[in-house]
Parts: sequence; structure tokens; C-alpha cells
Amino acid sequence: MKKIIISLLGLGVVGVVVGVLFLNFHPTFGGSPTKEQREAIVSLRTMWMVSL
Repeated sequence: MKKIIISLLGLGVVGVVVGVLFLNFHPTFGGSPTKEQREAIVSLRTMWMVSL
């Protein structure tokens, strides 16, 4: 039971981080991502997919 709760919390944290980054860097919300930021977003998404 503890493992399920911990994994859900972990996914929640990752979701929040990805959401904040998406809102910060998405052109619609006033962000214009640089090449480095785009690479960071891609690597974060990849890490998130792997963690699933």
C-alpha cells in the first residue's frame, strides 16, 4: 500500500513540474523557449514516459 501512495505522489510531483514548465515555455503563455529549454522539456517528457 505504501508503495502505491509513494508512486502516486511521485507521479503527481512530476506532473506538476511538467505542467509548470509547459505553461512557462509555451508560446501562447508568453514564453519563447530557447533551444536549451526545448531540450530540457524533451528530456523531462522522456523521463516521465520512462517512469510510467
